[in-house]
Amino acid sequence: MRIQPGIRPQIAAFLALVILATAAISMGGHGIPGHHDLSRYGERNPAGHNQGDGASGVLAAWLFVIANVTVALSISLKIAVKAMSPGDTRRRKIEGFNQTQKKYLRPVHYWLNPIAMIVAITHFYLSQCTVSIFPELGMAAMILISAAGLLIWLKLAPAAIRRLAFQVHTSPFLFIATVSILLLGHSLIG
Repeated sequence: MRIQPGIRPQIAAFLALVILATAAISMGGHGIPGHHDLSRYGERNPAGHNQGDGASGVLAAWLFVIANVTVALSISLKIAVKAMSPGDTRRRKIEGFNQTQKKYLRPVHYWLNPIAMIVAITHFYLSQCTVSIFPELGMAAMILISAAGLLIWLKLAPAAIRRLAFQVHTSPFLFIATVSILLLGHSLIG
């Protein structure tokens, strides 16, 4: 990827905003006893406060699943099409179905993911985890993926930054790492 000379400060600004947002969320519980306090990692709260606010966490998880069904379906259909021979008549039907489902389900992806992110941030603030740093890491990765998606959707940045945002937003590695961090973090808490 060739970056134009005037674009580098914009990329730096975008990354600085992501880092600042992550820092703000990580430090958001400052002053609340036991809320993501780095000096207390590894301690268990006998009152069960490591469980967090379960309802908002479950709601956030389901909203993310529903919002991203179109992505999983599209990827699965593209894999199926690639496995078919070029002359297969079902190939065009599957491609047509994929375009139709994108047409109707993409708006759900665009609108439900930001709502799910708000619910996830609410869950983060309502939770009191003193067991590990994984909630902060998971939230930082989710914010990065969501911010990149918003930059793409709302076309808030120049083409070079949107291209970088697209790579971040569609990265299978970042997605798998984020889900793994969240699952690991929640298994440590429970």
